[in-house]
Amino acid sequence: MINIRSPREIELLRKSAQIVVEALRLAESRIAPGLKTKELDLEIADFIYSKGARPAFKGFQGYP
Repeated sequence: MINIRSPREIELLRKSAQIVVEALRLAESRIAPGLKTKELDLEIADFIYSKGARPAFKGFQGYP
C-alpha cells in the first residue's frame, strides 16, 4: 500500500527530520571519553523537547 502524504504531513516530516539531524549533531559534538550515556540521553531529550517535539521511544512499551 502506498500512502499519499498531504502537503501538511510532508512539512511535519521535514521538520521532524531536521530536529533529528540537529540532535545527532549535538550528540556528535558532546561525545568524549568519560561522558556518561545517561548525561547524553538527558541532554538530547532536553534538546528535542525544546524544539516542541518529543523523543519517539521515551516511555514506549516501558522503555525508560
